[in-house]
Amino acid sequence: GAVAAAAWSRVRAVAPSVRRVLLLGPSHHVTFSGVAAPFADAFATPLGVVAVDRLAIEGARRFPQLVVTDVPHEQESSLEAQLPFVQTVLPDRPIVPLLVGEVLDEEAAEVLDALWDASTLAVVSTDLSRYFDAATAARLDAQTARAIEALEGAVLDAERACGHAALRAMLRVARARGMRATCLDVRQGSASPDDTDEVIGYGAFAMS
Repeated sequence: GAVAAAAWSRVRAVAPSVRRVLLLGPSHHVTFSGVAAPFADAFATPLGVVAVDRLAIEGARRFPQLVVTDVPHEQESSLEAQLPFVQTVLPDRPIVPLLVGEVLDEEAAEVLDALWDASTLAVVSTDLSRYFDAATAARLDAQTARAIEALEGAVLDAERACGHAALRAMLRVARARGMRATCLDVRQGSASPDDTDEVIGYGAFAMS
């Protein structure tokens, strides 16, 4: 939460110009081809209901790689982890929730590029390294941070980020648009302070 907040705290300054939030992340429970948007009209959290921008999803259905199905979304937490931030920092903004499955980078990037306009905040939700010892995780996460800042997605794989496909798509679009990436925070965490054998890496980055 603290790492994600490093990025979301910066959104407050541009909040008036944001009309919707595009969320991308991995599917941990369901394997599928393409990019999956839900049929659902809204997502619910204890903070309330977040509307889904159905018009945006319908417009993106022109891309054959976009599939509309609730199945991969039903048990997926990667996008839901961002919803409290959306509801707090950008209340009443609709979301476009997309899970990136087995798809070519250029195909995922095509969908992202079509939906990511000047009034859309695009967010990739992913862990970095998972369940390595602390030293290995720190090394891998440092490499990942350098790759993201260089907009070099080719080196990113499942070892470095569970949402590597979504992350590569964003870096591909960012590079094409001449954007820059800035590292805001990178750290590792575990179930307890004494556990250094299996940690998870987290990072926050800003695109501009």
